[in-house]
Amino acid sequence: MHTMIIKISTVDAAANYLKQKIALGELRPGEALPSERNLQKDLSISRFTLREALAKLQALGLIEVSHGKGAFVTQKMRDDVLGDVFLPLFADHTIERVIEFVEARVLIECESAALCAARRTTQDLDRLRGILETSRQHFDDPVRYGELDYEFHTEISKAARNVFLQQMVGCLNDYVKRYLRSISSDEESRRMSFASHEQILARISDGNPEEACAVTRQHLGRMLTLLKKLREKNQTEISLRELGEIVRLSAATSETE
Repeated sequence: MHTMIIKISTVDAAANYLKQKIALGELRPGEALPSERNLQKDLSISRFTLREALAKLQALGLIEVSHGKGAFVTQKMRDDVLGDVFLPLFADHTIERVIEFVEARVLIECESAALCAARRTTQDLDRLRGILETSRQHFDDPVRYGELDYEFHTEISKAARNVFLQQMVGCLNDYVKRYLRSISSDEESRRMSFASHEQILARISDGNPEEACAVTRQHLGRMLTLLKKLREKNQTEISLRELGEIVRLSAATSETE
């Protein structure tokens, strides 16, 4: 058996060295990196190579560079960095990819709702009720309603108080926004969304994690069922614009259950 030796550039080697320091906790969030002079000396690299390595870590969202102050380990991962990783997936409009997206939302948002129900504070409930009331007031404004729909789910993820779940929600931000904006253009879609949000908030207010998860799963599950039925009919592609029609079918299905 032959061992493969992978060659990497000096820039990558320097970046990997600092990534390992961060991963091991030797450089902690918010902490300043050693000075450029010390890093150059420790790694035996040029100033140009070091700055290329730092630029790479900054692009990954691992460090922040402040001119005149130095480089610091990022305290919070940027949503846009995580979102960029998913761009190739979001560019794929096959029905299979949309199904996988909704499946991911079900898993993440159900758990977020459950944790929110267990950990929410009075202030969290006030914010959620405020968003819901504002949604009621802007029901006839599809664009504003879509923004508030997104805000409602984002607030739940914050109230769940789990940084990893919140970051996973954050990395789906752009696609979720486009998705909610698209389906909010239909009045029946908004009606069903508002009714579901009322149910979810009621379970969260009751402090019932299992029911909060179940209602959220039901809210997203109807669309997932219809998408899978379309796949069975050999439909291979779907646009965000077509999702509004699926939501209308979902609403009709829920009324007959």
